[in-house]
Amino acid sequence: MAAFIAENPEWYKDTKLMESWDTDYAPFGDRIGVMMAADTPFINDPTNVNGLMVYKTFNITDLGDDIHYTLNVFYDNTVYIYINGKLYFKNDANCGVGDWNGDYEPIEYNIDDQKLTLKDFLVKGTNYIAISIKNCWGGRELDLSLTYEKSSTKSTLKFFEQGTEWHYKVFYCPYTDGNGEIDGSASGGYYDEATDEMAKFIAENPNFTTDVEMLSSWPTAKAPFSAVAEEIGWTGSNHGLILYRTFNVTDVEKLKTADFFDWYCFYDNTIHVYLNGTEIFVDDGNCVTPDWNGGMTHYELDTATIAGLLKEGENHLVVTIKDAEWR
Repeated sequence: MAAFIAENPEWYKDTKLMESWDTDYAPFGDRIGVMMAADTPFINDPTNVNGLMVYKTFNITDLGDDIHYTLNVFYDNTVYIYINGKLYFKNDANCGVGDWNGDYEPIEYNIDDQKLTLKDFLVKGTNYIAISIKNCWGGRELDLSLTYEKSSTKSTLKFFEQGTEWHYKVFYCPYTDGNGEIDGSASGGYYDEATDEMAKFIAENPNFTTDVEMLSSWPTAKAPFSAVAEEIGWTGSNHGLILYRTFNVTDVEKLKTADFFDWYCFYDNTIHVYLNGTEIFVDDGNCVTPDWNGGMTHYELDTATIAGLLKEGENHLVVTIKDAEWR
């Protein structure tokens, strides 16, 4: 696949080339179910075929101001999505972390800081979409749908993107696993109160989620944070991590009329999220029940709660996460 792209660097614009490819019905892959999958080498020879490219045309008749389009994609993993020859979305962690999702999710433009929407990529008449996906390990999947809503006043606002900077603080928290092994991989373990520096920090700083002066004094680094991000020291017995960042709101009254607020996150594990000092999301199994997810996932938060917490101007987000077993 890399050789093909090297020889055809703008393959996603070459409609004549893509029209010559074989055709089959989605979904492609095995995560939805092998019995439903298209009968292609991507599924029936997964050992030798990890790369897939797809191409499809579709017709658009209405681009009016009162129509809202949504592109829903289930991908796993390392995906590039092009619409009418322009890169619209990519998620490529180079077989690292977080370059897949767990279901059909609305995919929005994420290439740069331009405030572009899906409609900016569409034209009246014939349109086309081209996608490349390369499976690294585990399951594989690609399927998508394009939907629209007429007489819509919908718009989308992102408070911040993936891969942005956070203030961070790492804590020494040795984990004794369910077999009694320190920093072992078995579930059902515990953190010793005597050595859990993160628990001690929270106990000594009960208002840490609103102590902006302290939080903003911490060093910064770009997400994602994982065991491979050794530069921040979240490795070994340093199982605890607290993150902090701000985002701005310019029209809080308009946001109070929002249909929903989504939190997108890939976490592992034991996570607590605070907005302006109030907890808005938690998944804490206390090292016993599963408290992690398997990829970038969206969670619809309580609309009334979030709308009531947002402030005009600067808002503050704090995340605590404590690894147990694997990271």
